[in-house]
Amino acid sequence: MRDSKFSITNVLAIAGKELRTAFITPLAYILLAGFLLTSGFFFFTLVQIFNQRLPQAAMLDEPMNLHEWVLTPFYSTLLILLVFILPILSMRSFAEERQRGTMELLLSAPLSLTDLVWGKFLGAAGIVGVMLLVVGVFPISLALVGEIEPMPMLIGFIGVVLFAAAFLALGVAISALTSSQTVAAIISLVVMLLFYLLDTAALQLGGKFGDLLLRAAPANRATPLMNGVIEGIDLVYFASVVIFGLFVAKRALEAQRANA
Repeated sequence: MRDSKFSITNVLAIAGKELRTAFITPLAYILLAGFLLTSGFFFFTLVQIFNQRLPQAAMLDEPMNLHEWVLTPFYSTLLILLVFILPILSMRSFAEERQRGTMELLLSAPLSLTDLVWGKFLGAAGIVGVMLLVVGVFPISLALVGEIEPMPMLIGFIGVVLFAAAFLALGVAISALTSSQTVAAIISLVVMLLFYLLDTAALQLGGKFGDLLLRAAPANRATPLMNGVIEGIDLVYFASVVIFGLFVAKRALEAQRANA
């Protein structure tokens, strides 16, 4: 069957359906509650550490920056939490359709595979967006009571969003390649952990290969953003990972449609 033309209306319809379906099941609320409680624990722990060290720093006349001591570590913590949460969110994108027996219906529908892939991705991204908006209350509350520049704080949050989008696209691709949600979640977790730890491996290896891995490490690319610095190459990097992940997902669906 020839692929239909891309339609933003179809994409938004699929994304809306995915979002509504997610929030009528307890899984989304469990993940949201767990993400909120865990991130809140780490945030207030970082604030407490900052407050404990502040008097000593004042005595030594050493300025302490809230962004450096609280926000950047908090954003880094969110990245780690997302590595464990995103596989659970992305596993259902296509693997669930196969388990329900509705995958053949989707592939035979008058939709372009691009519509389908982007719709599934944006639906899952909407769930992640809700989760991040909720925990965004923490840095906003800190900005209201402390001396924090809003623009670097916003840029750091954007860095977390881009990181989440890139990893989510990889999870959608893996879900498109597997027929079991459990298998998709496990493979996604392993891939995301290895991808996240690329910078650690790069530092251990050193040399030209280590430099190459460091440039490809998502955590390393997110660091300038979390510190409030926008660099075009980092934006291109995360956009490229998203496009690559969704391209792999589309090719996987094309192969399945051809064999159907």
